[in-house]
Amino acid sequence: MSEYYDLQTNILLQADDFVEAYQRCIRGENPEVDEYGRVRSHFIAIPAVVNAAFACELYLKYLIGLKIEEMPHKERHDLKALYFMLDTPLQNQIRQYVEANWTQPDGRSFDDLLGRAKDVFVLWRYIFENEHTDGYMGCFVNEYLSFFELFIAILKKLAHENKEI
Repeated sequence: MSEYYDLQTNILLQADDFVEAYQRCIRGENPEVDEYGRVRSHFIAIPAVVNAAFACELYLKYLIGLKIEEMPHKERHDLKALYFMLDTPLQNQIRQYVEANWTQPDGRSFDDLLGRAKDVFVLWRYIFENEHTDGYMGCFVNEYLSFFELFIAILKKLAHENKEI
């Protein structure tokens, strides 16, 4: 990043970059024909989840306006803890947007979704250290990607509307 940007601007620009990385991972490029003649496109699940979670973390930090060193170490990557550091009006906007647009038939609340996704960045960036081969984490890919699609959309919108923070 340029030395001409302040820390808050750098956080916002980097969040936007991680959203772009997330979007590239879920685009499903490089189609190939399988043995049955079907054209298939593949998205890259684990990097998509990690980039989405990190983008959300950066947008939350931007909206909070705190310097990294001011944050308790254990809460630096915790999306739920960062969310609750926001002012109540911002929390309400985020909650309302996600709940209004969550279309999965599972009936999960925003608090449940956020609680399940709160430490995804920490757990998934080194997923090889976990029991992912047993399907434990893989079963959450669609839930996380569906949640992060909404969470990113509202966080990015709010961050760009509040550039004066």
